[in-house]
Amino acid sequence: MSRVPSLSHRALPAPPGPFYDSESYPDGAINLSTAENSLLSKRLIEHMSRPIIMHPQHLKYRGTLLRTNLPTVEDLLPQYINDSFNPVVQVTSG
Repeated sequence: MSRVPSLSHRALPAPPGPFYDSESYPDGAINLSTAENSLLSKRLIEHMSRPIIMHPQHLKYRGTLLRTNLPTVEDLLPQYINDSFNPVVQVTSG
């Protein structure tokens, strides 16, 4: 029989009700301790239904977006792969 691990000591119990309802309990607690968030569902679907437009700068560290000399993901990823996975053929950025 496997033992179910307990929650982290940082986890807090769910807030006591009544929970938020725009009509019945507008001042109710908003429970964010569940993976499903019905309060944001409609808005998330609207947001995620829009086309995604990506540019190369979206894949760079935030600092490089501010025009600094910090390395980009493209600069650092080969070293990370080589150090973490030790491939037979070393990965390069070229």
